[in-house]
Amino acid sequence: LTKFFAIPGLRLGAAISHPELTSQFEKIRDPWNINVFAQLAGIVALNNREYIKNTLGFFREEKHFLYNKLKEVKGITPFKPSANFILIKLSESNSSSQVCRALAREGILVRNCNTYPLLGEHYIRIAIKNRKDNLQLIEKLKAVIR
Repeated sequence: LTKFFAIPGLRLGAAISHPELTSQFEKIRDPWNINVFAQLAGIVALNNREYIKNTLGFFREEKHFLYNKLKEVKGITPFKPSANFILIKLSESNSSSQVCRALAREGILVRNCNTYPLLGEHYIRIAIKNRKDNLQLIEKLKAVIR
């Protein structure tokens, strides 16, 4: 919720899970895992149906556009997204650390997935942005991929 509604400082989220898993989470969660400001912001945000509709439409369109453009870039394999980011496998000649540093020098920050279990040094994650930023990312990514 914090990313979708652009309220990251409030640390607000939601989960849908199997009842047995939910009861396990309940045993270890913080006693006050949400503050009153985040709760109020969540209520207001979730009632803004127009924003939700427009944002979902935007992400659906840009996600499809960006994924298809990334499939054209040699040296990477994007995974079809179901969220507002795209996981990318880099070719063996590209490390995620090198690619992340090179993109950062160009003013583009992407997530290095080298600490994610089972992924390692050849995976990055990119966020879906507006068309201009997505096109810039594609061009810079082409320039830094070997």
